[in-house]
Amino acid sequence: MTTLLFSRVTDELASVIFKNEGWILDRYDVLSGHNPLLFFDRSEAQKFRIIHINAYPDIAYPVLCEAYYRGMFGSKYLWILPSWYNAGWWRSNSPSSSNNDSCTDEIMMQVIDGSLGLVPDGYLTLQNKSIITFSGLTSGVYLSNYTDLLTNEPVYENLTALGLSGVAFDGVWAIAVALDIASKKILSRNESGCENVPGDLVPLERFNYTNMKLGCILRQSFSEVNFLGVTDKINTSTYMILFCK
Repeated sequence: MTTLLFSRVTDELASVIFKNEGWILDRYDVLSGHNPLLFFDRSEAQKFRIIHINAYPDIAYPVLCEAYYRGMFGSKYLWILPSWYNAGWWRSNSPSSSNNDSCTDEIMMQVIDGSLGLVPDGYLTLQNKSIITFSGLTSGVYLSNYTDLLTNEPVYENLTALGLSGVAFDGVWAIAVALDIASKKILSRNESGCENVPGDLVPLERFNYTNMKLGCILRQSFSEVNFLGVTDKINTSTYMILFCK
C-alpha cells in the first residue's frame, strides 16, 4: 500500500530491528485497490519464515486466509500484525472478511495463533506520566480517563482498549490547533505566503473547495502546528501528522 502510515512503520522496522540482526529482508508493496494475494505467486514466498503485514485488516484477512491454504502457518512461521486491529477482525462475520467464505473462524485462528502484535514506540503515550501536555493532561491522566470511559460507560462496553489511542487524541488536537491558527490568520487578515493565490479570505465556516486562498491558509496553518501531546512532540507536514520520538 502507498499510504505513509504504513510505509513509515515498515521502513523503521526494517532498519531498526531486522537489518541490525543481519537477516535477509524482502519487501512486497501492494498498491491500493490491487490484489495482495499476488504475493503468493512469487517463487520465494514460502521461503520466508517471519512475515510482517502492515496494512488495514481488510488486506490482512485475505492474505492470512490464503496463507492457510499455502501451508504458511504453524511453528515454522511467524506473522507480525498491527496491534490496533479491532477485536474479532479475523472472524468470518467481521467487515474485514469482505464476505470471504474461504476461511472459517477455526482456520483463521490456526493461522494467527502465535502471531505477534506490533505497536511502534512513537505511537504509545509518554513514559513520563507526570508531564503536563498541551491539552492540560498528563499521559497518565489521559490513560486513566480513557480506561474509565471504556470500563464504566455502557455505550463503550463493546470497544477494546487500544495502546495507540493517544495517537487519535493527539491527532484531533493537531487538527483543532491548526484550525485555530487559520482562524486567527483570517481574523487579522494575515495572508503571508498566500498573497498571490486566487480566492477570498473568508471565515472557515464558508470554506469550499474552489477557494484556493483559503486552502493555502489552511495548509500554512497546519505546517505551523507544534505542541507536546500525550504521545510526544507533535508537528505536521503538508502530508501527514508526525509523532516525533
